[in-house]
Amino acid sequence: MAELRLRSVGDLLNERFFVPDYQRGYRWTKREVEALLNDVEAFYKESKKNTSGSSFYCLQPIVVSPREDGSWELIDGQQRLTTILLILRELGGLAPGLLSSVFSVEYETRMDSHGYLMDPQESLKDANIDFAHIYDTWAVIREWVSSRGTMNLHLLTTFIQPDDEGPNVRVIWYELDQSQKPAEAFIRLNMGRIPLTNSELIRALFLSESNDLHSSERNQIAQDWDLLEKQLHRDEFWYFLQNSSSRSTRIEFLFDLFVRVNSTEEFAKGDQLQTFLEFQKLFESGDVRILWKDFKHMAATLEEWFEDRTLFHLVGFLTTSAEDERKGKDWLVKLLNRRQSLNRRAFERYVLKEIWKVFQVQTHVPEEGLFSRLMEHLEELSYDESRDRRAIRATLLLFNIAEMLQNDGSNHRFHFGALVNDRWDIEHVRSVAEYIPGSPADRRAWLERACDFLATVEQAAPLKQEVEMAIEKGLADDALFEHLFMGIREVARESGDFGDGNSISNLVLLDSSTNRGYKNSIFPVKRLSIIGLDFEGQFVPPATRNVFLKYYTKTPSQLMYWDEQDQEEYWKTMLSTFERFFEPLTFQERV
Repeated sequence: MAELRLRSVGDLLNERFFVPDYQRGYRWTKREVEALLNDVEAFYKESKKNTSGSSFYCLQPIVVSPREDGSWELIDGQQRLTTILLILRELGGLAPGLLSSVFSVEYETRMDSHGYLMDPQESLKDANIDFAHIYDTWAVIREWVSSRGTMNLHLLTTFIQPDDEGPNVRVIWYELDQSQKPAEAFIRLNMGRIPLTNSELIRALFLSESNDLHSSERNQIAQDWDLLEKQLHRDEFWYFLQNSSSRSTRIEFLFDLFVRVNSTEEFAKGDQLQTFLEFQKLFESGDVRILWKDFKHMAATLEEWFEDRTLFHLVGFLTTSAEDERKGKDWLVKLLNRRQSLNRRAFERYVLKEIWKVFQVQTHVPEEGLFSRLMEHLEELSYDESRDRRAIRATLLLFNIAEMLQNDGSNHRFHFGALVNDRWDIEHVRSVAEYIPGSPADRRAWLERACDFLATVEQAAPLKQEVEMAIEKGLADDALFEHLFMGIREVARESGDFGDGNSISNLVLLDSSTNRGYKNSIFPVKRLSIIGLDFEGQFVPPATRNVFLKYYTKTPSQLMYWDEQDQEEYWKTMLSTFERFFEPLTFQERV
């Protein structure tokens, strides 16, 4: 098994590194070199505020494989190590007594490379492309150092200081085991551009032979790990936890979560290895067995919520309605911390109370008045107001979830994965006049779909013929298209004034592809589309399906048009559903 640990640069000073010929030569530019120097300088200044003396600046992994002569084959990290060697050479020259030795880097393709690294000469820089880059880097370092004065001494000590004597610079030391071929590892890490992930580094911590676990315990951890990864690759479980499809290593999400539950450190944006580094601190400060047990307990808690149909929907609403993955993770951290002190029933009430707070804020419902003013404030939400759209989407999502939970005889679950991957968003039930298609392509598509509906209405035959002629001639004439648009809406009975078309009582969730294709189409066209999706077995949010099948209308006069009665009864159902959903909370708990 690969060995993984943190090593300070000072601990590497007597090592010898060999860069094989399957790697390219040294290529860092002024930008990367100055970024490293500036980062270490900023770290030193910040560390002066840290009284613990145990902080360190961590570089990306150095991946090595042992050679028979006692040196290391450098598989990944040669650019960083070569740059550090040049920095130490320059800083060490300013304070010879502090630096008695420095590690060596030998390039197989340049047998005299170590000598040039120790003494870059301008007269030799044009001997080959590697020497040219090495010399340019050395010149950048000299220029940077020349402007720092006494800071240079602090930087040198920061680079080489032992772990127990204060802040220093460390690398993640990843040593391949005997069965791993260096060239294949290099291809994966560099040519394939697949860097070591936080989860791979953490796995190496647990399975490393250098920790105090028995081989049977390491084997059990490996089995547990594989089972967890299989569970996380169940999309139903994965999208219950978070609202993004971007993460390739899903188990890393759990380690992010575990670290945030167990660490008081603020996570810095952009630090790709912070999860590993924080986990390393937990690893060093506690018992490895207890650490793994605690991690498994957290994962089991999440699975428990997933298996519980009520908690699945309540927790899933909070994570998937969050603005982004980070805020969704904030919810899980908060809930995991709270679960430790509550029994199952009390925890469910707590989650419901948190949903009420979200609902109250997003829909602008004040703390006083509550349900007596709920209708008034939901009515104020308008699709026309961009600031209201997140609230509308969350309200529609919660309405779907509340409906499913109130159906005691059903074991159906909301498909959070479809919500994320199909990007379900807001759509109007009946069309609204102000959202008229603008481009010729959109106009053509809108009219062609409307034609299918007009063919079912006998008295609309003249209008259908007029539409077909307009499609043949092109749709550049704005006045003509507006005439046809309004005429079709009139046939579909959508031109009447029976309520605000942008209110929540005329809105549903619809997947993005259908939304794009049928945006602002008339009700009968959208209805046929929803029926088709449902027939094909594609997920349609239950409330969306119920609206277009008119399940909320007790005695519908017809099925092809969306009228005032339909909109009113949809609205009443939404209000009564929310009242029943929040009923378990007392008045005091809601405020």
